[in-house]
Amino acid sequence: MRAAEQNVALRRAVQYLVEHDSDKGGNLTRLAEHLGVSRQRVHQVAGEYRKHRLARRVALSSLAVGGIREKVTA
Repeated sequence: MRAAEQNVALRRAVQYLVEHDSDKGGNLTRLAEHLGVSRQRVHQVAGEYRKHRLARRVALSSLAVGGIREKVTA
């Protein structure tokens, strides 16, 4: 597998594990072994995805709150 393809596969697998709360209990380590990358790389990608997911959630919730305020004051 080429490096670019491997990176896409890694990101998709990490996204799935994080979204299904399966990123604990050694699953990320098993993923690293399966894809032939370091544990540190898999955990780095998982951390980046969690951070991105949290930022997206915060942005959406602030938009929802702002929309409510606009309706109340209008």
